[in-house]
Amino acid sequence: MNTQKLSIFSIVKNEHEMCSGAWESVKGADELVIVDTGSTDDTVEIAKTYTDNVYYFEWQDDFSLAKNYAMSKCTGDWVMGLDADWRLEEGGIEKIREAIDKYGEEHDVINVTLVFSGSPGHAHIMPNIFKNDGSIKYSGAVHESVNKPGFSNGEVKINYCYGPSHKLDPDRNIRILKKEMENQPNNPRWIFYLAREYYYRNDFSTAFSLFAKYIGMSKFKAEKGDAYLIAAKCLFHLNRGDEAREHCLRAIEINPDHEEALRFMADIHYEPWKRKWLQFAEIAENRGVLFVVNRA
Repeated sequence: MNTQKLSIFSIVKNEHEMCSGAWESVKGADELVIVDTGSTDDTVEIAKTYTDNVYYFEWQDDFSLAKNYAMSKCTGDWVMGLDADWRLEEGGIEKIREAIDKYGEEHDVINVTLVFSGSPGHAHIMPNIFKNDGSIKYSGAVHESVNKPGFSNGEVKINYCYGPSHKLDPDRNIRILKKEMENQPNNPRWIFYLAREYYYRNDFSTAFSLFAKYIGMSKFKAEKGDAYLIAAKCLFHLNRGDEAREHCLRAIEINPDHEEALRFMADIHYEPWKRKWLQFAEIAENRGVLFVVNRA
């Protein structure tokens, strides 16, 4: 039987509409630590109904700083991060304990599967359950990651959406990413995520220019495949169909198992090629794909 203490930590700001759902989903944990970064609504009052471990941390446009501070307040043997618009699956606490029992002897970091509940749905595996021994730290001001790789196929599932608080500071991610690019101009990671932000805003010209720069720098195959695919979508929106097909083909060359790339290739072809690409997509298993579209 697992006797190790499990702590959950949350970083929040103005999450009145979302936070209760998140914290209800982890009620079986041994400890909940909540760090507020400057709410002006009643988020802090709601937090205090769930735990006495409520702290304040001055927001500095840096998620890693805030999350590392939150982890420093956790007393559990293991910790897991939970955003306000995340919901741990039913029975998830038990599954976390099972994962710790199964992998915790040999691994300090365990993966979870993050499932987007919006449209189009997608899922990706990410490290999010950590041994709380002081060796695990976040880095990166946004799209932050920890300093050790995760293990497992992501048996624990967390569902998420984008809560209303994102609309209060819509330029936050672009602002932070531009600052990171200034600080680390040779790090392609920030270019990739900045390009995605512009793609989500339908600024396809700016997004494509950034993806092109990223592709010339990156050696991370899974992320590079995703960049080729989104660049292809940008080009198609810009009425540059031949270039879109070329870029999508490069994504497939990197990973022929990439279902979304195969389906997009079908979308931008006429028959009989459309049907052929769809046949390939039907048997794709998405092995090694960074972000998997959920078609369930």
